Amino acid sequence: MDKNETLTQSIESVVELLKYMGKPTDPLPEAVQLPDIVLVLSNMGDVYYATTANSCSCPSAFYRPGQRCKHQRKYYPEDSAISSKRQSMAETIAQADRSLSKNLKRYQAMVLAARESAEEDPDSILPKTKWAGGFNGPVEVD
Repeated sequence: MDKNETLTQSIESVVELLKYMGKPTDPLPEAVQLPDIVLVLSNMGDVYYATTANSCSCPSAFYRPGQRCKHQRKYYPEDSAISSKRQSMAETIAQADRSLSKNLKRYQAMVLAARESAEEDPDSILPKTKWAGGFNGPVEVD
């Protein structure tokens, strides 16, 4: 099971949770707010769907992967939801540049050599040069 996957909860388990939290169980609440998750009572009233900004255990989320279900839209509006937008290559390179100086010298040399190689032939994935200092593997660069 994926660490981000949510699981539908039985009425009994949510009732026990509410009792533990000292909250009323009659009538059953429409939703139970927990840190990073909301348990939402199904329309039939037979289960609670576990909903987060990125997933929901309801049937709609299962049959329409990649789309936000009504529970996610209600409890995690788009502006507060964790963005699933992928980072662009330019953003990735800029982020790597900002953190490069925090890495070991041999890693810095390897990255710089790979960039030089890529500039020579951007379509090739094969390195065109040896490691820093002309060696065939990582070494401690002074």
